[in-house]
Amino acid sequence: MTGEPAEFLRCLRVKLLRTAFGALYGPLARVYDLITVLFFAGEWARWQAVAAGRLAGPKILELGSGTGSLAVRLIAAGYDYTGLEPSPAMLGVGLRRLRAAGRPFNLVRGRAQQLPFKDQTFNSVLATFPTDYALDPATWAEVLRVLRPGGRWVVVYAGALKPFGLRRRLAGFAQRLILGPRENPAPPGLPGMPGFRVRFWEEATPGGVAFGWEATRVLPAEVPVEVPAADPEQNRVAVGTEETDADPGGGPQ
Repeated sequence: MTGEPAEFLRCLRVKLLRTAFGALYGPLARVYDLITVLFFAGEWARWQAVAAGRLAGPKILELGSGTGSLAVRLIAAGYDYTGLEPSPAMLGVGLRRLRAAGRPFNLVRGRAQQLPFKDQTFNSVLATFPTDYALDPATWAEVLRVLRPGGRWVVVYAGALKPFGLRRRLAGFAQRLILGPRENPAPPGLPGMPGFRVRFWEEATPGGVAFGWEATRVLPAEVPVEVPAADPEQNRVAVGTEETDADPGGGPQ
């Protein structure tokens, strides 16, 4: 389909996605995990696990920590975990889940374009199915700043279901209807950020394929980079400790 009908469908998909994600990251945050299980036929968690297998530890920062489903698994695997999430509703769900797990963690409300952390804090930064912030040069500059030399910026940007079984065929049809064709998604255009060595990857899972990138922070001697440090106090609301007075269930950011 080309021309005006194709453009109309594209605009319609964008509007539907914005409405859906606005609800999922707000009033429907509590059912987010159920929706991902149904919509992606159980492969969502496997695609997350593929990314987790590419991390270099022990200190991990997850951008868009959401409901904390991946955080619980990373903490159980022994990582020193920090999660960043802008949605108060999602932070509320994630905070309850991580407290119930009974292991140390750190959750922070903030934005990827201005990370409230010191330089060279983390061994890896992770994001699974991020929104457009992952392609923002400001995000890449901040990730570069907080990564240690040799650290990794690991992202799953897409996933595709294998067309077998009625459930997966129905889920795949729904994905194509809303998201457009996803069988072989084109790699996104990444910012040409000095200081990273980037490669794209894809990896099969039992019922699908995950697509991602892995950007390794090169050693300072390999490329000179000057990145302005962010104000560590701006847009920061720590919610991962009991002594904070922050309310993760407050109004939208």
